Amino acid sequence: MHIAEVGAYFSDQTTLTAPLTQNFITARNGFAEILAERLEKRSA
Repeated sequence: MHIAEVGAYFSDQTTLTAPLTQNFITARNGFAEILAERLEKRSA
């Protein structure tokens, strides 16, 4: 997840790469959902 956050940060630094920022955020959210599901299964 951290790599997606770093990607979002750096892509947001220039107008050329700024359109990629939302992709990185979406990827981070997807990874967070997968992690939450796996943690939920472990605790069950």
